[in-house]
Amino acid sequence: MKFFIVLALLGATLATSHHSIERNIQETSFRTGREYRYLFNGQLSAGLPIPSTPQGITRLQTQVTLQLTNGNTVRMQLQKIRFAVSQEETNSMKMLPFEKFEEVDNMDTEHQQLLSMPVEFEYEHGLIGELRFTHGDQAWSENIKRAVVNMLQVNILKKEKHEGLEKSDNQEPTFSFTNVERTLEGECEVLYTVEESKKQEEQRWAKSINFDKCTRRPYIHHVQTPVCKDCKQTLEQDKMSSTVFNYNITGTPSNFLINSVELRSQHLFAPITEKHQLISAYTLNTLELIYAGEQKTEIKQVRSEQDSDLIYNQESEWAEQQTVEELKEQKYRQLVVLGEVNYGENTLKININGQQSPEQKKWVKQIEQAPEHETLLEAARLDQYQAVCEFDFEQKPAQYFNRYWSLVQAYLRSQYPWTSRIESREESSRKNVVRALFNIEPRQRQTVNMTIETPMETTALERFELPFQLPTAQIHYQPRNNRFEEKPFFEKMVRHASKQAKCAIKSTKIQTFDEVTYRNQFTPCYSVLAKDCGSEEKEPRFVVLMKKINEKKEWKNMKVLLGKQEIEMYMSEQGLVCLVNGEELEYQKDTQMDKKQFNLIWLNKNTIKFDSDDVTVQFDGVNARIHLSALYRNQQCGLCGHYDNEKETEFFDAENKENTIPKFAKSFLYQDSKCDYETEIFEKEDNFRRVEREQEQDEQEINYEESRREQDEPTEQVVVFEREHEICFTQKPVSRCENGKSQETKKQKTNVYCLPSSNSWARRQMREIRREPFTQWPEHKLSNLREQPQMEERVMRVAVDQKCEKYDY
Repeated sequence: MKFFIVLALLGATLATSHHSIERNIQETSFRTGREYRYLFNGQLSAGLPIPSTPQGITRLQTQVTLQLTNGNTVRMQLQKIRFAVSQEETNSMKMLPFEKFEEVDNMDTEHQQLLSMPVEFEYEHGLIGELRFTHGDQAWSENIKRAVVNMLQVNILKKEKHEGLEKSDNQEPTFSFTNVERTLEGECEVLYTVEESKKQEEQRWAKSINFDKCTRRPYIHHVQTPVCKDCKQTLEQDKMSSTVFNYNITGTPSNFLINSVELRSQHLFAPITEKHQLISAYTLNTLELIYAGEQKTEIKQVRSEQDSDLIYNQESEWAEQQTVEELKEQKYRQLVVLGEVNYGENTLKININGQQSPEQKKWVKQIEQAPEHETLLEAARLDQYQAVCEFDFEQKPAQYFNRYWSLVQAYLRSQYPWTSRIESREESSRKNVVRALFNIEPRQRQTVNMTIETPMETTALERFELPFQLPTAQIHYQPRNNRFEEKPFFEKMVRHASKQAKCAIKSTKIQTFDEVTYRNQFTPCYSVLAKDCGSEEKEPRFVVLMKKINEKKEWKNMKVLLGKQEIEMYMSEQGLVCLVNGEELEYQKDTQMDKKQFNLIWLNKNTIKFDSDDVTVQFDGVNARIHLSALYRNQQCGLCGHYDNEKETEFFDAENKENTIPKFAKSFLYQDSKCDYETEIFEKEDNFRRVEREQEQDEQEINYEESRREQDEPTEQVVVFEREHEICFTQKPVSRCENGKSQETKKQKTNVYCLPSSNSWARRQMREIRREPFTQWPEHKLSNLREQPQMEERVMRVAVDQKCEKYDY
């Protein structure tokens, strides 16, 4: 009990020290028919529970509008919603400003609408009763609203029945009491500590949750067995979870008003199994009253026949039970890990792909329904891991590496002479690359077969027994029902962030996802560029096709098939044409079509961009660029290669057999009734051959003038440029060639904003603009820019493009 009182009082002190903002408060208590607005700031950080360890942090800011209707009903709506993320911050116990984060500007309209759906709840004497959410709202959105409502719960009447009173001549009266409450984190005992001030009307309340005395809690993985490999101290059971609320309240128990709330919550849990490294999730939320007065906002009445409670809803994360049949139908059965380590001049790139071996897949198909949770997890394990390490070491680290590897081989020869094998190669493979294959017995996970290939030799070890279980990943997940079919906003962010692989298609060349360049000749028949070939369903999730439609001008026709959606793009005398399921999408500047499965954006009148969770395509009538999600590593096929990080074995045909480049290209022809091509095309070796990097550079220099095509128009965009010790942005958009290849430029005086080069916000915006230019400053970005320290406005001469070369990929 003493621990919770001390923790609560400490939090109360911290709550009163935060910065306050200007308010417009015309009320002294919650009253029917009035409106109350709060500014909500949320910050969630997750990472290892070790000081100074980098954390992944998510920020949320929104305006919370409350309206007290008849009786005890409160209607609430979230407005002006902002999200931001960061992977660069260390463990922080204070609310960080938005400027330190990368704000999410392209939040889906549908997710905005879900978060803006109103909710109603019963509110009597500070306690939250039943909640009613708008029909069609989704669990992830409802839980964000629960988190806000949760901060309004304070048992204001129980104060009159406190268990004791403590005060001295020099202290304000302080008393405490316990109560059982239903909160976001479960139905648990809570401890209230109240400090009254004789000089001020405002009271400070603190509330802490005793997680040792809960009758109901949302499930958190393996919280019952604390493990912290890198922590110096042993974690006690009662410190695995802690939550403290701090309130500033005015008025009396019958007429009160909450002025501000702060919540600090930390949970330690093992995300995979109880034997894994603990992860810390730290939440800091604040709620501050900024308006109290007459109703000015129209909030629609919630019509719902079903009541909900305040406890976190996990329905979107898993159903009651997943069956083996559902596991068999699961689309993604792999794990992809990409990493890069830099130390001085030394670089190490790591690519790990985890999947189920053929034996594991065969076993999953043979087993019947498995209601036992452990059996289901066993069937879902990934037991085969492929790793490719590409390194560039200086001489001394390389010597250490070779020496260490020689010791490992000597150990294997002496300890495992019958199960280990080391073979030297007459010809070395690709330099500075190590490949490894691990097959783990999926039941006990203590036996492994592994093969490691270095540039000079191959080392194999069979049936290697380990004294511990290996922590293999597993693909067990709970499918969403129809109500939760739409992917949560954060999941979409992760999927888009993983689209690192790029395939570039030029007039007669293709650079694959694994950066292999070769010559290719398109025909009047569609060729498959990229396709989901790993799906066990009859229809692939996506197919990207291209064909030639004009011999003289090299015009192309590109088609994207996404489920039942068909998007066709081609060049004509009138310009680029785009058809969506047969209906034309006319060009207008900055036109964008938002569909549930994809977006279409006109970048300019001759360039369009198709964007979905799985694949992104940019096309200008001749050239194209395709970005693919990392989830399709080893699952993709087509002229863009197999996306397996193997450059030496790139040309596997449609039958998954290694072949010559002409036969490889011919196998991906889509030969329908309209397909008519000259077979001689595939007989000319010069039409289909691999192009080495040095040869490609020579060809570019020789054919530079010949490859210069008709001009493209520059577009209006905000321009950023870096000068000595400063970064400058144009205040208004200027003309620039999107591909950066200008044939004619001139300098003109332009108003600019300039910031020091050391400003982290400026460097982040510079990267964003160069990656994805915008035509106008968004209001929130402009506001953030003007608030930056040492920001200067001045006039400078800036290069403005007059003519551009054709978009070159």
